[in-house]
Amino acid sequence: PPAGGTLDMPNLAYDPDALDLEEEEEATEENQRTPKTSVSSVTTPPSATKRMAFFKKTEHVPPYDVVPSMRPIILVGPSLKGYEVTDMMQKALFDFLKRRFDGRISITRVTADISLAKRSVLNNPSKHTIIERSSTRSSLDVLAEVQSEIERIFELARTLQLVALDADTINHPAQLSKTSLAPIIVYIKISSPKVLQRLVKSRGKSQAKHLNVQMVASDKLAQCPPELFDIILDENQLEDACEHLAEYLEAYWKATHPPSSNPPNPLLTRTMATAALAASPAPVSNLQVQVLTSLKRNLGFWGGRGSLEQGQSGAAIGPRMEEHEL
Repeated sequence: PPAGGTLDMPNLAYDPDALDLEEEEEATEENQRTPKTSVSSVTTPPSATKRMAFFKKTEHVPPYDVVPSMRPIILVGPSLKGYEVTDMMQKALFDFLKRRFDGRISITRVTADISLAKRSVLNNPSKHTIIERSSTRSSLDVLAEVQSEIERIFELARTLQLVALDADTINHPAQLSKTSLAPIIVYIKISSPKVLQRLVKSRGKSQAKHLNVQMVASDKLAQCPPELFDIILDENQLEDACEHLAEYLEAYWKATHPPSSNPPNPLLTRTMATAALAASPAPVSNLQVQVLTSLKRNLGFWGGRGSLEQGQSGAAIGPRMEEHEL
């Protein structure tokens, strides 16, 4: 202790405010380095994190699709349309269908890309506005052309005739999987690639220089599962392939045109019924026997009464005769 015996208090004094500030600063730095969450605090996730779309607006999907009254027939294969080998084979089938189903089929050419006629676009009016805003004038014209072609196909199908489409842009069944056409897809298949190569080369150099493109398209069709096609024509002879197609379409025609759907001709029905009764008369039933017996008894009763009352006045006989007539 100092000699004077007095204690220097200012040297031992401390500033509580300064110590508190230092502790708060240290706590702030720790919180910045390792953020902690408490029960009472409410934290908002950073904008960079992806929030779950709980109230996401779902697209309205119609419960059913409106399809044509008659499924349109579309030919694909053996390769790409627009090349001679494919066009010649398909033309041969169209000519056969025109002859075989004369008066029962409508064959029409479709130049628009009907693969663009997807259900999600044509059946949803809200998407038309989006397309109109984000598309150019030319794309809107294409969509309008596709819509008019689809309506024309539906109109042809309302006649309940077979409808065959010579679609220039359809080369694969997947192109029509999202449309509402529900087509009958006929696959003209050449099993051997070497046969297709020889056919392409036989058409001249103008076709041979596009050999690779046609072979790739044929290979893509060959890789498709059989369930994607309604008919697969893999016969070696054209006549056999035509008969195969005709059998399928005849069965489809009978399924869509049952006998009950055709209104009967009354005159023809009456004539056939008369001929059937004359050929094989039906036996008389017990009810008919009873009716005839009762009628004979009544006629005999009124005839006897009439002979007994011949001497009476005409005024008395008249009412009975009228009653008998009734």
